[in-house]
Amino acid sequence: MVGGGSCYIDFFDKLVLDDFSQTYDAIPNSAAQKFGDLLVPELKEFGVEVKGIVAGTREWDLNPFWKRNGF
Repeated sequence: MVGGGSCYIDFFDKLVLDDFSQTYDAIPNSAAQKFGDLLVPELKEFGVEVKGIVAGTREWDLNPFWKRNGF
């Protein structure tokens, strides 16, 4: 595990990837955005329409993996 956080659909039908894991720390916003890009087509298959992606992780609390790799 190289980080964690929350994932949900908000009131504006946006996919929100934010927060962090107390055990695994956070991932960079850029990684959360890419993960969201992968999730959107999967959610569509289940009938969930996404109008945008919001990535707001706690980048100041990154998992050491990301710090070692220049994020």
